[in-house]
Amino acid sequence: MIKTLLAACSVFLLVACGQGTATNSNGDETEWELGEGELSDQIGEEELVLQINEDIFSLIHDQDELATLTGFSQPTGEWFLVNGEGQFGYGITNGQQAPHSPYSVRLFANNETITVDRDVRIKLTRLNQELEQGEVVLEETVDIGEVSDELAVYEGELPADENVIYLLSAEILSDSGEVEDSLIGLIVVAAEELNASLSLDQQGETANLILENFGPTSLTLGMHYAIEQKIDDQWYVVPLDLAFIEIAIMLAPGQSHEQDVDLSELEPGNYRVIKNIQAEGYPDLSTRLAVEFTIE
Repeated sequence: MIKTLLAACSVFLLVACGQGTATNSNGDETEWELGEGELSDQIGEEELVLQINEDIFSLIHDQDELATLTGFSQPTGEWFLVNGEGQFGYGITNGQQAPHSPYSVRLFANNETITVDRDVRIKLTRLNQELEQGEVVLEETVDIGEVSDELAVYEGELPADENVIYLLSAEILSDSGEVEDSLIGLIVVAAEELNASLSLDQQGETANLILENFGPTSLTLGMHYAIEQKIDDQWYVVPLDLAFIEIAIMLAPGQSHEQDVDLSELEPGNYRVIKNIQAEGYPDLSTRLAVEFTIE
């Protein structure tokens, strides 16, 4: 499955703590840093759990396609910056969010004051799985005179419901009520649940690490992993010099992420690879998965 990679503002190499290789110079591996306790290679079920169609997640960052499918006007560039045209930047809540999460629409002026003198219509609308509009949860019109620096046009809180899809929209209206420009954000509120597994395809001095997301939440993760060795029933962190590209990986339900793991510096023994995963939009919903392997 295709995974979405969102590059950080600056891409750099992060060197993990711990120096040297698995061949410890003093020969006493028990002086290594203690590892984690008991960890599993899966959490929850290994069957796809989808309360929300997996294709919907791909629309979160595609406003043009989202506008087409929902019947909303696409951004015109008259007010909102798009394709180099427009007058001010914006921020609108989108993506996977937890129940009761805050949402907002914000405008940004770049060291200038922009006269608007328009009404902005804010709506939060429930969508079904076919992205058809249903209940209007909120509709409010805000009069905007000027935008200077940052302006919070509207701030609210999502309802308590799970497994729902919302469309957050902001429409700038003319004096006659016509839509001059519009902005939309797709909000997905999935059940607070993790179902994922970690596996390893070991081939000589390299291995393929595979993380599968079975939903219903979208996951965030990085390229980072740790390797631990089991010695006398105790796990220890192998002091390898590991470098990772700093990127955020968004993994929707039904998608998988694969990466290579270098095993060339490991001596014979029992090991495991550990990887952290986090449910997007749920700060307290995270776990560590570990898959064990042996070097002969």
